[in-house]
Amino acid sequence: MMIVVIEENTTTVTVVDETNLIVEVGIQGPPGTHIEVPFTYQDIIAPKKLMTALANKVIYDVNLIITEAFNGIGNIISVGTLALPEELMNITENDPANIGSYLAAPCLKYGVDTDTYLYITEGVGLSQGAGLVVLSIQN
Repeated sequence: MMIVVIEENTTTVTVVDETNLIVEVGIQGPPGTHIEVPFTYQDIIAPKKLMTALANKVIYDVNLIITEAFNGIGNIISVGTLALPEELMNITENDPANIGSYLAAPCLKYGVDTDTYLYITEGVGLSQGAGLVVLSIQN
């Protein structure tokens, strides 16, 4: 019999077997293979920080998944940095009015640690909408 224990909010997995041998394996944190950040239409107040992209680690792709369509007219979403809000996904690469998955593949790396953000710009009549941003990053 083998028991695997994953402690919440830690970076350690403890594996305990019948001989009570404990093996600790670190779980890789950012930059990881995938970073997932949920969002809703209420995140229009300010750019929503997604993560800090570490220097010289490639951001392979950005998958914007709309799980609840954004209502109203003229809502736009982009992913980028404070300096370049559409650098990772521009507004023409997704349609927040339609449920679906929208993929951009910037294959971009920054020379210094750089914060990345989700931008939601409100159109007219916005009162619903939600989704998830999934970033694929070099280990």
